[in-house]
Amino acid sequence: LWMVIRVNEPDWWLGIGEESPGPEGPIFPILDIDQVYGTRLEVIDPRLGRVVAETYSDELMVAFLKGGDLVSYQEGVGGVPRLSVWRATIREQGGNRGGITFFSS
Repeated sequence: LWMVIRVNEPDWWLGIGEESPGPEGPIFPILDIDQVYGTRLEVIDPRLGRVVAETYSDELMVAFLKGGDLVSYQEGVGGVPRLSVWRATIREQGGNRGGITFFSS
């Protein structure tokens, strides 16, 4: 079971704009989505009930495609969206968990 989890980058606040009033409270606009979010990818073995491989990526992974490829989202100059397709494979590592390697498709 592959899990894609959106997480904050360690210095996420650098991609957030100034506070402005909103109808339900203050709004903090995202100025640089790549600065704010990254992805934690985990592979879980349901039979064992544990994570068997994991990794972190600065890329914001947003979807799986048929066949298991992943799609990442970035914003280019002027906020123009850019989607990239990645292939992820599990690699053996010492200890209880393996790693995950990404390849651009």
